[in-house]
Amino acid sequence: MPLYDGYNEPRLTLSSFALSVKMNIFLYMPGLLVVFLKSLGVIESLVHVVIILLLQVWLGMPFIMAHPKSYFTNAFDLSRQFLYKWTVNWRFIPEDVFLSRRFALTLLMGHLSVLVLFAFRKWFQNDGGLLATVRRGFIKPFQRASWDLPTGDEIITILFTSNLIGVTFARSLHYQFYSWYAQQLPLLLWRTKYPLPIKLALLLGVEYSWNVFPSTNTSSYILNASHILIIGGLWFGYPTGTRRKKVSFKDNIHEVEDNTDVPFSELD
Repeated sequence: MPLYDGYNEPRLTLSSFALSVKMNIFLYMPGLLVVFLKSLGVIESLVHVVIILLLQVWLGMPFIMAHPKSYFTNAFDLSRQFLYKWTVNWRFIPEDVFLSRRFALTLLMGHLSVLVLFAFRKWFQNDGGLLATVRRGFIKPFQRASWDLPTGDEIITILFTSNLIGVTFARSLHYQFYSWYAQQLPLLLWRTKYPLPIKLALLLGVEYSWNVFPSTNTSSYILNASHILIIGGLWFGYPTGTRRKKVSFKDNIHEVEDNTDVPFSELD
C-alpha cells in the first residue's frame, strides 16, 4: 500500500512487531528502504527507520534489562548454523561445504550483489537512476526523492522482489519457510513477461520442490532454478509493477497501465 496516505505509523508498528517475531522480515528491509526513499524523502525515511529500531528496543526491554549481553548476542544471531538434514534448497551441496563460513559469505555476497543490481538498474530507472534519486533526496531532504508517487503495485512488487532475492540466497530453507513467500509467487510471476505455460511451470516447480521430503538433489536444483528464473523474469519484465501514477501540476493523480519498456518519465 502507498506510504503517503497518512497511515504509516500502524504499518511501521506491525513491521517492527513482525521483525521481533521472525527475523526473515529482514529480507524485506532493502526493498522497504527503497520505498521509503521514493515515497518519503531522506529525513522522513530516517525517522521511519528510527521508529522501527525504537520499537525493537521497547519490545526487547524486559530482556535487555535482565540479560543485555545474551539478548544482543542471540536475539539477532546472523551467524548461526542450520542442520543439513533439513535443508530444502542446498541438498546438492556437500555437508562440509554447506556448513562452511566461505559458503555463507558467498551467499551473502550474492544476495547483496543482486540487490545492488536491482537498485542501480531497475528500481529507480523511472527516476533517473539510483544516484540521481539519492542526490535529489539530499538536495531536498524533506521532499520525496522520486519523480512520481509510487503506486501500491510498485511498492508491493519491490517488497516481494526483495524478499524473493533473500529467499534465493538464504543459507538454508526449511520446510516451514515456504510460508515466507508462497502467496507472493503468483504476483511476481505475473510481473514477468513469460508466457502463461512458463509461469505455471515455474509455480509448479517451486511447489514440487517444497513437497519432496526429504529433499533430493533434483528437488533442490528445481527450486533454485525456479527462483533464478523468476528473478530473471522480473529483471526483464516489470520490476516496479505494471501500473504508474502520474502527478499533474493540479495534483490530479491517475493510474496508467505500463506494458512497455519505456521509462514512465518519457511518456506524455
